[in-house]
Amino acid sequence: MISSTTRFRFGIALLTLGTQVLADEPAKMLSVQLPDGCSVEVEVRSDDTPACWRLLCADAEPQTLGCDVSELHQVAEIKASPDGRWLALISVGEGHPILEIADLREWRKLGRYQSPCSINPYPGTISMGEWQSGMLRIESDLDLTVTQDDRSPDDLGETRRYGLWPLGCELVD
Repeated sequence: MISSTTRFRFGIALLTLGTQVLADEPAKMLSVQLPDGCSVEVEVRSDDTPACWRLLCADAEPQTLGCDVSELHQVAEIKASPDGRWLALISVGEGHPILEIADLREWRKLGRYQSPCSINPYPGTISMGEWQSGMLRIESDLDLTVTQDDRSPDDLGETRRYGLWPLGCELVD
């Protein structure tokens, strides 16, 4: 017969081992290739870890670009413009997305994250399509031309498609 003390110690040992295995799991990464052959990657953060961004180039040491620079908690998707100037990203907090477009050229050169364009679709959603002629194609289930104060969950519905110019954050139907 195994004593309750032995069962307790065994249970604690299993719990500890299980926790160590989870802690040793590699972080999930999002990565995007840039036209100059480098790539940008970001960790998909969990509740207790930062989302750190890195620039990886074959002829240089990895460069940390910063941690936790996006508006919301977790980076869910990233896309670089074909010319490498812009980096579009969707970050999520409590299930709510925000689209940001960062000036990747300035970020790489100055080491400072700047997002001249940010779209909060609350209470709706937003998704990214492809870059076309310098503009990012996006979709939302809400009219993004209406100010946030004038939006309502009752307005959610059909998918609306837009083009988004990064400089000036201009939406085009």
